Amino acid sequence: MIIDIQDLKTKRGKTTDYFFQQNLGDLENTNMLTTKEDKNTLVNVKVYAFFADSKVFVSGNLKTWITTYCSRCLKPFKQEVKGEFWEEFKVNLNLEETFESSNDLSLSVEAANELEIKGSFLDLREYIRQLFIVFQEWKPLCDPDCQGICSECGVNLNEATCTCIQEAIDPRLAPLKELQAGTGNGIRRN
Repeated sequence: MIIDIQDLKTKRGKTTDYFFQQNLGDLENTNMLTTKEDKNTLVNVKVYAFFADSKVFVSGNLKTWITTYCSRCLKPFKQEVKGEFWEEFKVNLNLEETFESSNDLSLSVEAANELEIKGSFLDLREYIRQLFIVFQEWKPLCDPDCQGICSECGVNLNEATCTCIQEAIDPRLAPLKELQAGTGNGIRRN
């Protein structure tokens, strides 16, 4: 997932299309994968890039599938991870400058505002790895109508009906139940 900056400079202002495929396991620090098979899953990344005003503008989309667990019933299922992105990278024309020559404050401001390229190539692997994390569903559902599991007995409510008594009442709310029944402190319902 490397883009040659010099090639983009020669095409100044014109968009160049790239298509990258990489194993998910080859992206650094993808320890959040749930199965070993996911490491061989291909990540498809379509990138459109152009160079203008000492910046590389990148847009595109990412798409792959991973195995994840339903947040309600805890069953594994395949989830599509996809999303679109747009980013600009500032090209550092002074290649001799290093991070050690900058103070910590300027580095934090730089990191918060724009990404910088040092050298002749733009390596998108770390950027794509972070997008992969951001594009995942944080409360994935195997089905929008998933009923989950019983909090008392743990039975999967999609597969069976539990026999638990669902009348568990918080003791702090018991006086309200008495009011509703009309037995609390002399109050009667008509």
